Parts: sequence; structure tokens; C-alpha cells
Amino acid sequence: LFLHPTRPPPPPRLRPYLLRLLTSLRPSLAMRTAALAPSMSSLAGICSSSMSSRPGRAAVSRSLLWLLPAMLFDGKERICPASTGWKKLPSYDQQLYLAPWMFGEWRCVEELTGRSGGEEELQELSAACPWLPLRGRVGSRWEYDVRFYSTLADSLENNLRVNLGLGVPRAEIIEDRAFNILRVSSALTQQAGCHVKEVHYDSRSPTRAQLYLAEPEGGGAKVDLLITDRTRCGSGDSFSCSESFRATSYGEGGRKRELTYKVEQELHLAADGNVSGKKFIDLDLPGSLKVTCELGLVLSRKLGDDESICCETPKQVVQCQPPRFWKEGSP
Repeated sequence: LFLHPTRPPPPPRLRPYLLRLLTSLRPSLAMRTAALAPSMSSLAGICSSSMSSRPGRAAVSRSLLWLLPAMLFDGKERICPASTGWKKLPSYDQQLYLAPWMFGEWRCVEELTGRSGGEEELQELSAACPWLPLRGRVGSRWEYDVRFYSTLADSLENNLRVNLGLGVPRAEIIEDRAFNILRVSSALTQQAGCHVKEVHYDSRSPTRAQLYLAEPEGGGAKVDLLITDRTRCGSGDSFSCSESFRATSYGEGGRKRELTYKVEQELHLAADGNVSGKKFIDLDLPGSLKVTCELGLVLSRKLGDDESICCETPKQVVQCQPPRFWKEGSP
């Protein structure tokens, strides 16, 4: 009854339960595509066989679209109004997708504008976490390159689009996490100190990364980085996001240390295509001690000779967009 293409959708209070029913058809995230196709085909067949008019599969498929939360389906409605605050992403959406205008390669200037926490704790943390801007005084600045590229999102929306014949999958913008971590660490440790020498990361397992640290006098440590939560919010030329991390480091002699922290970013697109914003890093330390860093961000977009915007992906594929693409639509 609820899936009939000519009937109105069910009341909003019932939609979360029916969405849960739909997503429960997939036994695991790893086998998302393989499991979803037969499950959704069976569901469509059951529903259509119970209707006297026997609508086609496409009509039944279209009637399922209301089951998707608005933030997952329409690019204009996906990001929530600023007045509603943060919107936590569903558990099956493990990748953090960024605003479409973030596509490209950038030169980022980061300035430490505020900090709370003892100097002793910060010095120790800066050595243990060389990929975080914890060292230096207020007013310190760092410059580094970052890049964000386009990918076909492994999302519930795209699985429905492909398996039910609803159209081509939607591309999303994600960060080149391994590249960005290495560039940030290199900028933060130009003088001396521990630095990140290698990053193992696969966007198909977007919640995990392995960092290998190197000490100036030799030796190092391995860090398992786990992303435990993510949020996104914004509209138009403004975008906010956050990620929560748990970093577990393994030093020499089997020494183990665990640190949890959260990174929030508020970004704003200017008319010339450049981006400015703020970054907040909150760290939880043993003994209920918290350290907070506030940073200002200025990202300058790198342009080609013809002012086109290009970005190299982790697989050495160069993606390009025409000049001022952000004025015409998303990549």
C-alpha cells in the first residue's frame, strides 16, 4: 500500500521505521551492492504482484524514493539549514562528502588563533600527533597543499539508483586523506621533530587509516586512526563538517597510547572561488583534561593555464572541471 506509485507517501512518523526496514535488507556494508540488488528486486516484485494494476518495475522503484532521507537524495536538500545545527550522518554513510565547490587542488594557509590547555601537555601532544597543528604560539602560521577529488559515492542513494535503474550514480567530493595528512605533517615539522613518513588509507574503508611516524634520531611508531563519527551541515556557499577520531599509537617496546579528538570546520566560498573558514580541534586527555585549538583557514584554489580546475586522484588519474564551475553547478 505504501509503495503504490499513485498513493501519497505514508505519514512522516512512519518513515523512519520503513527506512529501517529497507536498509535492514542489506546484511553487511561490505556486500552492499551484491545484497541490495536481489533484495530490492524481490521487494519490488512482491509489491507489484499485490496491485491489481501491476505497475512496471520503474514505477514501483520511483515510489521507493521517499524512503531516502532528504539529506541523502537531493544535492540541494542534502545539507541541513544552519538553524538546525549539526546533522549526524547515517551509520551506512561512512564517508564524509564535502561541498561540490571543494573540488580541486588548494594552497592552504592555517593560523593558530586561540588555544586552551597547558603548555606541557601541548608539547607532549605535538610530538605524539605530528599531523595536528598543536605546536607553536598563537599567531603561528603554516602553509601546505591539499586536494579534494570526485568519486562515485558508495551510498544508499547510489545503490538504489544503480540496482533499480533510477539513473546514473551521483558523484561526490572527498578528500585525498593520505596526501593531505602527509602535507600537513610536513608543514608542521619543518624545523625538527617527529613526522608522518607514510600513510596507508583506502577510501573503500573510509573510517580507518594507518600512520607511520619517524623520529629525528631514528625509530618511530605506528598509529591506528579510527573515525568514529562524522557530521555535515550547510547550504549554498557555506558548509560545516566534523569528524571524531580515536588514535591508538604503538611505540617501541609495545608501549600503547590512545587519544580521542574531534575536528570541526566551518567553510565559506567566496565569489572568486577561494575558501575561508575556521577549524576547531578538541582533544580529550587522561584525567578529564581537555585541549582546544582554534585556527583560521584560507584556501586558495590552484588554476591551470586556461583557468580550469584539475585534481590528481590517489590512483594518478587527473580530473578537471571548466573555469568557474562552481557558478554553473556541482562537478
